[in-house]
Amino acid sequence: MVTVVTRYRPVSKSYPANLTAPGSARAHLQAILRNFELSPESDRAQVAISVVSELVANAVGRLPDGDASVDVHVLYIYDGVQLLVHVHDRLAGNLQIHDMPAPDADAENGRGLAMVDILSAHWGWHPRASGGHCVWAVVDMLDSSDSELSV
Repeated sequence: MVTVVTRYRPVSKSYPANLTAPGSARAHLQAILRNFELSPESDRAQVAISVVSELVANAVGRLPDGDASVDVHVLYIYDGVQLLVHVHDRLAGNLQIHDMPAPDADAENGRGLAMVDILSAHWGWHPRASGGHCVWAVVDMLDSSDSELSV
């Protein structure tokens, strides 16, 4: 369980679960970062944007072909150091992400959660009581040069 103490108001948004959702989530997170007085162009912001894009794309990609009736809901919580991102869907069934096999070298997809694993401080998922799933990730937002602990 990740505990995040918030100094900032949580922000959430729902996106239609279609191919435009990842781009919309990226654009929305850029605006949120500006509101948090963070530059969306910083290295850490770009990491957060990539993580959100992958999580939303993963949720959309699990939809049956042509089913855009399900929204993907994203919740952002920032504590001044880390950004916690929750991506909720309402899809039935169990996620199969315990064993992430390496994708075929020529595969066009299958690397998203491996990338999230590398880029985020922590990530995981859980089923939602109301149905569907929540996949979450924590992204460190301080560059190493911003930390008093950097060497």
